[in-house]
Amino acid sequence: MINLFLMTATETLRQSDSIFNETTISILALIVSVVILIKDLLTDKRVSRIAAESNFFKDIFHQYLIKTIPEGRQRIRHVGKKVDGTAALISTLNDMRQDSLFFKYNNKNFYNDLKDKLQNLEDKLVEVNEIDEDSYAKFKDEINNDLEKIYSTIFQMQAVSSQHGLIVKMKSFIKNRWKEMTIIILLVLVILEFIFFTL
Repeated sequence: MINLFLMTATETLRQSDSIFNETTISILALIVSVVILIKDLLTDKRVSRIAAESNFFKDIFHQYLIKTIPEGRQRIRHVGKKVDGTAALISTLNDMRQDSLFFKYNNKNFYNDLKDKLQNLEDKLVEVNEIDEDSYAKFKDEINNDLEKIYSTIFQMQAVSSQHGLIVKMKSFIKNRWKEMTIIILLVLVILEFIFFTL
């Protein structure tokens, strides 16, 4: 009878330990799931913000860089002792500066750098007076250099934004794989617990 009592007591303790261990593992799995869900939401929000910023670059600058600035630049001519056809490029630079105001609140350093370069070129175009052929060649080189600096500033910022977006996407991909591995590990632990505690 004592043997029967000891066997029953041992079995009861083993079952209560098993229930305690299963409960503990279930609670841990629930906590891990909630933490993963919160991290997913935060990462998705960052990826969405970066994608939106990339779209802003495209929406704001695409037409200027591909069409409007090159067309405005082609209109500039040396006629007699004057530079003619600057009005289109001046207007484009002014419009571009106004359209990029979004970045004044989103990325102030980029905005200030771009604004200064646009304003500098616009000022050169407005202030140009009578000019001889040799001075016009130098003036034309300055305009081309200033335009290259403007393009470079925009492309560098877009590259940084895209690179940051890629890093966030890679982290998200790794994190998602980690989540799957965590679930698999938890399932293996539950199965192992089931095997060891039922034997």
